[in-house]
Amino acid sequence: MKQILKICIVGLILLPMVTRGQETEFKDTPYFSGMPGYEIWAAEDKEFDAYQFCDGKKLVSVEGKLWKREYGLKSDGKESSGLQIIRNYSNAIKNMGGIILIEGAREAVEKVCKSDERYVRQVTGRVTKAGNELWVEVGYHEYNGTYIIRIVEKQLMKQ
Repeated sequence: MKQILKICIVGLILLPMVTRGQETEFKDTPYFSGMPGYEIWAAEDKEFDAYQFCDGKKLVSVEGKLWKREYGLKSDGKESSGLQIIRNYSNAIKNMGGIILIEGAREAVEKVCKSDERYVRQVTGRVTKAGNELWVEVGYHEYNGTYIIRIVEKQLMKQ
């Protein structure tokens, strides 16, 4: 049993190393691209799912098409600060005509919304265009310099 546990732990440690370098298989979302000097380390697309976004007051479950991308620094990339990454996406949301629901360091965000994510910094926004509602969360992880984008295009499930 201990040996199986050790194998599982080693596998979890090596997984980012194995998936790194496979960025050619992954594409940016239709709405946002990665920061210069960063590459996609992991991606997930779901036709229909739900995610809980912080709307500035509470967690709100939003259902629809979900995109998730994890970006990490390229081997020759220049690292951006967490603040720079968050501000970049905050401005992109605003430029799309969206609003920022909450932005800041983990301590400030957690006073409003408790979540399972452990971002050092994050921004959550909502864009409404032509009757479509798009929710966006970008979170920066300081311990390894990665950041994650989650987007849900709100829609009803199709039977």
